[in-house]
This record gives sequence, structure tokens and C-alpha cells, in this order.
Amino acid sequence: MIRVKRIPHAWRIEDNGSLTLRPGSDGWPSKELAEASHALEQLAQIYMRDPDYNQPSEFLYGIKQDDGHVSTSKTQSRAHLLTFPSYPIRAAFMKENADLLKLARPLL
Repeated sequence: MIRVKRIPHAWRIEDNGSLTLRPGSDGWPSKELAEASHALEQLAQIYMRDPDYNQPSEFLYGIKQDDGHVSTSKTQSRAHLLTFPSYPIRAAFMKENADLLKLARPLL
């Protein structure tokens, strides 16, 4: 017996077996992820506009998603999507953008 995984409503399986996006769909499998994508795009625009966020530093202070929550870390790599050269800069970014971070949490 072949098991077929359920695909998101935004996608459909064509006769040839390929996946295509349904007309009028944004491609996200849920409203939560669509909203997270939009919030993450806004966070990225804010992040890229400020040169203070991208200064070189021995340690970087990151924002990530951990077990369903927005969390922080201190690292030496840019493995996280949002990293900052100092703790105070990251703290200010988190305070100023708390609502967007909450929405973007599933994609961090």
C-alpha cells in the first residue's frame, strides 16, 4: 500500500505527478505561515537598513526560534537569520520589533 502525504491546500497534484500552486494562492500551507513570512520580510527590511546591525564583532547576539518561542543566543557565527554585534543593540531591536518577531516566530 502506498501512503500519500497530505499536501497543503494551496498546492495541487497534476496528472503527471508534479505539484503546482493553485491560482490565487500565496503558496503558504497556513495563514500563520503566510503572516510569519510577511513579518519576516518587514524585519529583514528594518535589519538591512541599519548599518549598526552588521558591524563586525568577535561574538554575535542572535535571535532565533527555540521550541516554539523567540529566544536569543550568543555565537561566533552568522547561523541565525538575525544577528547583532552587541547585546544592547539586539535588545533594542527586540523591544522595538516585538510584535513582528512574535508573528515571524515560526520562520526564525
